[in-house]
Amino acid sequence: MNIHSQYGNQLVYNVNPSYDFKFIPLKILASYSTAFVTPSLYQLYSEYGNADLTPEKNSTIEAGFEADFLDKKIKLNAVGFYREQTNFIGFYFNPVTFDSNYINIDGLNKAKGVETEVSFALSEKVKWNSNYTFTQVDRVLDRLIPKHKVNSSLDFQINSRLFFNVNYQYVDSRNDAFFDGNTYARQKVVLDSYQLVNSSVRYELVKNRLSVFGAATNILNADFVENVGYSVLGRNFKLGLNINL
Repeated sequence: MNIHSQYGNQLVYNVNPSYDFKFIPLKILASYSTAFVTPSLYQLYSEYGNADLTPEKNSTIEAGFEADFLDKKIKLNAVGFYREQTNFIGFYFNPVTFDSNYINIDGLNKAKGVETEVSFALSEKVKWNSNYTFTQVDRVLDRLIPKHKVNSSLDFQINSRLFFNVNYQYVDSRNDAFFDGNTYARQKVVLDSYQLVNSSVRYELVKNRLSVFGAATNILNADFVENVGYSVLGRNFKLGLNINL
C-alpha cells in the first residue's frame, strides 16, 4: 500500500503459482500482478504541469514453462504475457489557443507478447545463450517498443584465467515522436531497425584480486538511432582493470 497526499492511495499485489513436475524436467508457471506509475515532478509542476494528474495503473498476467534436456545442458523457457493499462498520462496541445498540458487519457490500452530464452552448454568451456521477444501494443503505447528483439551471446572460458565473449543484438523498427518547435505539433517518426555486434575479453592477473579487461562495442560501426534527438556511439573500444581489495 502506497499512501500519498497528492495522488491518493495505491494498492499493488502479485500472485505467482508454479508447478514442478517430479518425473520430467518441466516446470509450468504463471503470475498475476498489478502496478502503478506516478506522474513525474515535471508532469505535475512544470509550465505544462497538471497537479490533478493521477497515476497510470496496469495489471499483467503471464503464463509459461521452463524445461531442460541432456542433463541440463540445454535449458529452454517461454512466457506469454498480456497487460492492460488505464489512466495513461499523455500530452494535450491546442493548435489554435496553444494551450498545452499533461492529462490523463481515458480508455484501456493493451500490450501482449511472448518472451523465449534458450541456453546450450556446448562444452564445459563454451556456452551459448539467446533470447527473443515479440511485443504488440496499442497505438497509444507504441513508442520506442520494437515488435521483434533478438539477443545472442557466446561465452568462452578459454582457461581458468581467460574469458572471452561475443554477442549480437537485433532491434526491430520502432515508432518515436518529437515536438516540432516550428509547427508546435508532435511529429511521428519511424526509427529503422539495427544490428549490433559487441565483444569483450577478461584476464585475471591475480586470482580473485586483479583482472584486466577489454571491450569493443558496435564492431560493425552501425549507424542507428535509439531515440530522436540523441546521438549514439559508433565503433568504440575500452581497456581497463578491476581491483578487489
